[in-house]
Amino acid sequence: MAQPLSNPTDVNSEMNAQDFMLRQFLGKHVFITLGQVVAVEGEFIDVRPMVMGVAADGSPVEHEVIYNLPVWRLQGGSNAVIMPPHVGDIGFLGICDRDISAVKATRQAAMPGSKRTHNYADAIWLGGVLNGAPVQFVEFADNQIRVISPWKVEISAPEGIVNASKSFTVNSPKIALNGDAAVSQGLNVTGQSELSGGAQIGGIDFGYHVHSGVKSGGSTTQGPQ
Repeated sequence: MAQPLSNPTDVNSEMNAQDFMLRQFLGKHVFITLGQVVAVEGEFIDVRPMVMGVAADGSPVEHEVIYNLPVWRLQGGSNAVIMPPHVGDIGFLGICDRDISAVKATRQAAMPGSKRTHNYADAIWLGGVLNGAPVQFVEFADNQIRVISPWKVEISAPEGIVNASKSFTVNSPKIALNGDAAVSQGLNVTGQSELSGGAQIGGIDFGYHVHSGVKSGGSTTQGPQ
């Protein structure tokens, strides 16, 4: 059976009447809600609000998809953390109080595109919530920062510096250094070393130097002393 839009108590006093009018006003406007991503198009996404409407008979009313929503990004100047949404993500939708279509199109200050207010069409994706556990993440844990990826971590810059006051450890079955390497302190190598390109020790070629005052013969040298 259909539910009435108002009850007798809504108008039996001035306070109840004002409360009823306020509820009616808020029911026609949206401010913030949850949505799910259904499509991703570059910097914009399509989202379906997840909290359904309710018909007069109490049945659920599914929302239509909201198209071309801008995505909030943690950014200052030309510096940003880029983390594009994926289809299926759940997150917050912040609904602007006026029509933002002109600002979206020009990225400049502009008049409202229409007289609509607090409309789903003027929503902004504010980020994920209620999603599953991530497999690639940055974690600020107690006394440490962890960068976890099951695939690849790449750092690109013209210069790089790592300052570690106690120690710096790299654990990997294979380590490649593509470039000249300088060691200003001691170097301790406990495994087997191969120097296919030759080496110099104290300015002397280690593989091809000669010793003077040695007579040729058929004997071999003894072990190093």
